[in-house]
Amino acid sequence: MAISVLALFLGLTTDSKLTYLTSDHDKAAHFTVFFLESWLFTKSVIPRKVHVLSYTVDKYILSLLVCAIGAGVGSEFVQKVLSRGRRQFDLMDIACNICGGALGVAVAGHTEFLWR
Repeated sequence: MAISVLALFLGLTTDSKLTYLTSDHDKAAHFTVFFLESWLFTKSVIPRKVHVLSYTVDKYILSLLVCAIGAGVGSEFVQKVLSRGRRQFDLMDIACNICGGALGVAVAGHTEFLWR
């Protein structure tokens, strides 16, 4: 939960004191936050198969769709709207979000495979 709040704050802030994180290392911050959130989301889903509406979905596919694709792309649109245009929409941010999210899901899956 704290990671999500920190990510939301950093995504919306325009404070010049945080330029080091929000501008200078923006791509690394995007990658890291989405890696951690995707890893946590994947680890929090206990059963391997999840029932969504009338479908049965593998938890890793669900995590990729929700975290990497949904949140990775959607967060850029939400950031633009909530910051009232002060933050710029960036395709490289989306790429870092998706890559971080996908790696987070992969690491969660790999660690679950090793610890069985």
